[in-house]
Amino acid sequence: MRDGRKAGTATRDERLVAARASLALARQAFVRLHALVDAGVTPEPAAFGEVVAHLDGAMRELEAIETARPFRVLPGGKDRDER
Repeated sequence: MRDGRKAGTATRDERLVAARASLALARQAFVRLHALVDAGVTPEPAAFGEVVAHLDGAMRELEAIETARPFRVLPGGKDRDER
């Protein structure tokens, strides 16, 4: 275990790094398409799908980060003296 976490679980910062990497890939793909258009070459339709796939992946990662919440103990739930 690292930092008291189970093996394989990523911290919020690690997940943000992954989302940024996905966005960087989408940006690269878009820049390549733009360069082709500027050069007068018509890109393949599948190339546009690649950009959309990268953007979708990055959005899913960001949404997962936003909705992921650590479990918290409700008041009176843990280590409560029995009365």
